[in-house]
Amino acid sequence: MKFLAILHTPIEHPGLIRQWVHSKGWDLDEVIWPENGRSLSHKNYDGFFIMGGPMGVYETEACPWLLNELDFLSQLISSQKPVLGICLGSQLLAKALGAPVFPSGLREIGWFPIHLTAEGKELLHMDKSETTVLHWHGDTFQLPPGCLPLGYSQPNFLQGFYKEPNIYAFQFHIEVDEILLKEFIEGDASYISEGLQKFPNTVQSPEQLASFGEIHVPLCRSLLFKFLNGWLIKPFS
Repeated sequence: MKFLAILHTPIEHPGLIRQWVHSKGWDLDEVIWPENGRSLSHKNYDGFFIMGGPMGVYETEACPWLLNELDFLSQLISSQKPVLGICLGSQLLAKALGAPVFPSGLREIGWFPIHLTAEGKELLHMDKSETTVLHWHGDTFQLPPGCLPLGYSQPNFLQGFYKEPNIYAFQFHIEVDEILLKEFIEGDASYISEGLQKFPNTVQSPEQLASFGEIHVPLCRSLLFKFLNGWLIKPFS
């Protein structure tokens, strides 16, 4: 099997997703959309991972290539191939499915719980209705038409949705391994510092992010692998 990860910055790479795909003996291509995404064809891949990035979906004047990517995502949705969007990727999928994406007026940076809906608990193969994951965003979105909500965080942000038959969107980061977490902390130092000043209740310090990561990265790995096994193994077995 062959998968494609679309990146929007080198920092926000597939991390644990890469580990999982390679552990199955499958292939994962990785491209950065602004540089070489326009030549892609969804026909060459069995599934797709749309990764995060610092830009907003609505920033099409500064990033006109977002419009091209939204067109590509519309093709993916129509193809009914498996697609998982993470952070910016989830927001792009929401927009492609007809939902508004906008600044939330708040910032979530840190290891915080999400409260799963009944559908989210079932679709993510979770035993519990709450799990702690990494949040790193200031934008949010409404539930697209015809989609199921997966869960919410404490400020009542929608944290994900599912669209039949094969579209998943996670506002949170479940793909972070130890290396990726370190890159997030170092590469986004100013974003964290500003967040601590403006939103101290929903932003953690670099030290907290690293310390909590020692506990929660292994849990994310287990959660992600369980989800991917339930989602992608069955269709191709």
